[in-house]
Amino acid sequence: MEKYSHADKYIVDVKKETISIFTPTQNVSALSEFLAPTAQALGKTQEDLQKLFQQVLSYSCDFRFILVDRKQRLFQAQRYCYLGSIDDWIEIGSIDQLETLVKNYAKHIDQDSMYELL
Repeated sequence: MEKYSHADKYIVDVKKETISIFTPTQNVSALSEFLAPTAQALGKTQEDLQKLFQQVLSYSCDFRFILVDRKQRLFQAQRYCYLGSIDDWIEIGSIDQLETLVKNYAKHIDQDSMYELL
C-alpha cells in the first residue's frame, strides 16, 4: 500500500482468507483544511491534528483481496459495488499473486477510478 497507493490514510485488516483495505469515509483533505487554522490558533501542531484525525475519522471497506488458492497463494481482488441493483462485492480482473494485484489496484484505492474497475 505504501509503495503503490495514493491513499493518505488507510487500515489494512487481515482475517482468515481476506485482506481488507479500509479508507476514511470523510474527505480528509477538506477536513484538514477546515481544522488547520483552528489548530494553529490554539497552538496545536500538525502532530496534534493527526492525533485528532485518529479519534474522529470513521472508516469503511470498499476494497479487499480474497485468498482463493492456498497452495499457490493466489488472490482475487474485489471492490464493493454501490449500484442499487447490486450493493455487493464484485470481482475485479483475474486471479493472481497478491503482489501483482496490489501493484495493479492499490493506486485506485480511495480514488474515483476504483469505481470504474470491473
